[in-house]
Amino acid sequence: MLKECATTLSHPLLYIFEESLTSGAIPDDWGKANITPIFKKGSKMKVLNYCPHGFQSGRSCLTQLLKYFQDLEDAIEAKEDADVIYLDCKKAFDTVPHQRLFNKLKAVGTEGDIWRWIQVFLENRKQRVAIRGVNSGWLDVWSGVPQDVFPLQSTTEEKDLGVYVTPDTSPTEHISKAAAKANSMLGKTERTFTCMDKEIFLALFPTLVRPYMEYAVQAWSPYKKKDINIWGKFQRRATKLVPQLSELPYNERLDALGLTTLQERRTRSDMTEVFKMLNGDEDIDCSQFLQIEQRKV
Repeated sequence: MLKECATTLSHPLLYIFEESLTSGAIPDDWGKANITPIFKKGSKMKVLNYCPHGFQSGRSCLTQLLKYFQDLEDAIEAKEDADVIYLDCKKAFDTVPHQRLFNKLKAVGTEGDIWRWIQVFLENRKQRVAIRGVNSGWLDVWSGVPQDVFPLQSTTEEKDLGVYVTPDTSPTEHISKAAAKANSMLGKTERTFTCMDKEIFLALFPTLVRPYMEYAVQAWSPYKKKDINIWGKFQRRATKLVPQLSELPYNERLDALGLTTLQERRTRSDMTEVFKMLNGDEDIDCSQFLQIEQRKV
C-alpha cells in the first residue's frame, strides 16, 4: 500500500516533517516505544539471553542480502558509482546521557531549529516491555542515543549480516573465510570423535559444519571454478571421516550417507527461494531478480 501511494503521500509527509523541524514539536507517539524481547539461546530464565527486537514479517538476513547485492550489481552494470556506508550500531548507539549529548552538540556548533528538535525528540522519551499483549508500566529513557561523530574510513572488505562483501561483489573472499571456519570445525570434530561412524557423522556434519557452507548461500553462490572446487574438495574430505566409507569413490560415499553434491544443494536452495518469492512468502519485489514471462494456455 505504501509503495503504491508513495508519490501521493510524499508531499503531506514532507509538510509534516518540515513543520515538526521548524516548530520543534513532535507527536507524543514518537517518544514512546514498545520493547518486545526475542529469545536467542540458552536458558529462558536469564534476561541476557533475550534481544529487544525481531525481523519484520517476510524479511530476513537473506532477503536483505539479496536486495543489497542486486542493487550493487545493477549499479555496476549501469556503470554507476555505488557508495556503501556501514555503521557499527553497538558503538553508534551507546549509553550516553541525553544532557551530555546536548552539551556536545552545542559545543560543535549545532544550534537553532535542529538543536531544538533533537532536544525535544530525546526529552520525555519512554519505553515499556510488551509480551503477548501484556504491557509493563512506562519507564523514562535517559540515555541510548547516537554518540559523537564517527569518521568514515574506506575499506576493501566488510562483514555484512554474516557475509563478507568486497568492492567487486565477488564471493571469493567470503568463500575463503567460510571455508577456513568450516575446516576448523571439521578438524575439531575429527579430533573429538575418533571413532566416527555413519550415524555420528550424519548427526554432526549437517549441524556443526555445513552451516558455514550454506548460510545465505543464495546471495553468494560460487560461480568461479576455483571457488566451486574449494567446497567440492571440502566435502570430499569430510565424507572420508567415516572409516567404513573412506575407500569408496566420492559418489558412492554420498549415496551411502544419503547426501548430494553441494552444487545440487545450492540449486535446490535457489529454487526454494524463487518459490517463496513467487508465492508471496517473502516481502520482496521478485521482479528485481526474475523476468517472468506470461504465457497463454
